[in-house]
Amino acid sequence: MARASAIQDGVGWSSLGFNLKIRSVLAGVALAVAAVSSASAADTAIFGFTPAGVQTMNINGLNSNINAFTHGWFIQTGEHDANNNNYAVGDFGGNTYRNYFYFDSLTGVTSAEFDIGADPSGFLFGGHSSVTWTLYDLNAAINTNQDYMDTSIFDDLGTGVVYGSVTLTAPTSNVVVDLNSAGIAALNAAGLTGSEFGFGGVLTFSGGVPEPATWAMGMLGFGLLGSALRRRRQGALTTA
Repeated sequence: MARASAIQDGVGWSSLGFNLKIRSVLAGVALAVAAVSSASAADTAIFGFTPAGVQTMNINGLNSNINAFTHGWFIQTGEHDANNNNYAVGDFGGNTYRNYFYFDSLTGVTSAEFDIGADPSGFLFGGHSSVTWTLYDLNAAINTNQDYMDTSIFDDLGTGVVYGSVTLTAPTSNVVVDLNSAGIAALNAAGLTGSEFGFGGVLTFSGGVPEPATWAMGMLGFGLLGSALRRRRQGALTTA
């Protein structure tokens, strides 16, 4: 009530004018956010229409290789459909997909290269200039032929120790990821115990479509700068 009374009494008209300018700027920001929100929410995913080609771990400079014996995906709700071995990853249709792969293990590994087939038509960049697929250690034991509703597995697929990553700027029919020292160590450790070697995958984006909040802050900054410049010019004209 005190603030409303002060404005009605004519105290602080300049601040009221500034507030009106801010409201106009914010209204423009709201329109900008609405305009770009649909673009920023564009589907961005890879490995659609899979499996395709090979899912092979090339060991020690192609001297030997092992094939993935199972693969698939989970979405953010923890859902996985039985018998669905598609390994799509990214944001699509309002869901976030994370994928996984399992291999039989072996020992004596000094280098490992994951070679995975892809269908170029299954790549959606959503206006981004590049996407990065990162592999993480996997603690969960997943049965591809089983239905799941388990968010802990989804979380596991995208957290923990990084085994490697690859950045893509265009669709391709073949993606290669070199396992780092942590991935190679885990593969050898699994081989020593005769256990399976698995990892999860997450897709991140960069460049292209900015987030709505970025557009909003940028436009707000330009709006405030314009208001300040107008006040300075008006002040200069008055004192002249």
